[in-house]
Order: sequence, then C-alpha cells, then structure tokens
Amino acid sequence: MTKGHEIQIDQRGFDSATNSEGHAVKRTGAIYDLQAPSGFPSGPVGLWNRYEIEARDDTIRVTLNGTPVNVYQSTRQRSGYLAVQAYRPRFPGAVPEPSLEGPVVAGNITSETVA
Repeated sequence: MTKGHEIQIDQRGFDSATNSEGHAVKRTGAIYDLQAPSGFPSGPVGLWNRYEIEARDDTIRVTLNGTPVNVYQSTRQRSGYLAVQAYRPRFPGAVPEPSLEGPVVAGNITSETVA
C-alpha cells in the first residue's frame, strides 16, 4: 500500500514476507508498515476491542480501548477509502493456531466527517 493508510489489527505482528511474528509496525494499532503503536492495550482474543481513528489534515490519531496508541504525520494523499480488513494468512507449511481460528467480526462501525 503506497497511497492510503492501514490501521492494523493483528496481535501477532505477522509479516507474510518473512513468515514471522513480532513486527511492531504490523501489530494492532500500527499505521501498517509506517509507524508502530506506542502501546498494545488490546483485549484478549474473543473480546471486543474499540478503535477510534481520526484523520484530520495530515495527522492520523489512533485510540485503542480508550488509550491513545498512535499519532502519525502523513505525507500521503488526504483522500481515499475507509476499509475494514480481516487477514489471516494461509500458506503451505503454516502451523495452525487454535487461538486464532474462528471468525473475525467487526461491528458498530460509524464514520463522521468533521469540518
């Protein structure tokens, strides 16, 4: 992704290019591949998390479960799409993790344009 921004949802920080975990710029709350979050206040798997994402001018603010975790100054374009993504990589040799199996659900999504 080179034109927009992705606010990541992935407790593991999984990098599909290296098939490894623990990459901060790929973890929940990160501006994907651009800036790691300052903390990881995610709830345990199976419980709802609450995200607040504000994009105003060149600044993106991410709050997770009431805790600010990212403030990013972007040089990318300011218009585009709002998308929700659930990505669970499947590749040959992947080791299934029972704690990661099952549906990923998003609910109560709202957007608001502010002046």
